Amino acid sequence: MVGRRIVDDVVILAVGSQLSGWPLDGSGRSVVPSGLDLVVAGALLADLRTANLVSVHRDRVRGIAGQPTGDVDLDEVHDRIRSRWPTRRVGRWLRDIASRHPAQRRVHALLRSGVLAEYESQAEEDHPAARRVFLPERAGEDLVLDEPRSGLRGGPVDGRTLLLLTVLRAAGLHRVWFPDIPPAEVEGRLDALVAGSWLWPPLHAATAGFPDDGWARSLP
Repeated sequence: MVGRRIVDDVVILAVGSQLSGWPLDGSGRSVVPSGLDLVVAGALLADLRTANLVSVHRDRVRGIAGQPTGDVDLDEVHDRIRSRWPTRRVGRWLRDIASRHPAQRRVHALLRSGVLAEYESQAEEDHPAARRVFLPERAGEDLVLDEPRSGLRGGPVDGRTLLLLTVLRAAGLHRVWFPDIPPAEVEGRLDALVAGSWLWPPLHAATAGFPDDGWARSLP
């Protein structure tokens, strides 16, 4: 899984958190949960930091010159950061990136690559048949979660894994994907790990309006 993006890991776990998948509208666009754009924005910044294409100092982001990654979303954000402001607060960039609705694009990129799949649900008494996007069984979540689970059990946590855990904690996805650890205990372990992450304070503040039971359960 060399070269795997944090943003893809997050979207894989977000879609996989709903066993029935996410609905597609009449135009074939995925209906994403409220707030997912902010989560994806945080993951994109995390990927850029992991690729050494941005630096973060005292809550301010600075673009660093480098070769394009070949990832359309990452390169677009990197170009925007380098061309707009020499330094800007992380929270401002989260809102700026989220305003461009990157979540839907990422879902459809994973559909095109075959990581996610599409099916048509059967009509029921109160629900018409509908097209949905879902994560096929064993399609990658175990690989995505291997290092985060190890870190939560006391194993070493590298920089990439810390950023992934930071995004998952802010999104509330830890409530879905770490069922073997009591909820209060997993939150305590996560909070201890992410406390020193540059991404945690601004992303936590930006996503604080999510429902208490987690945005991953808020779909129709």
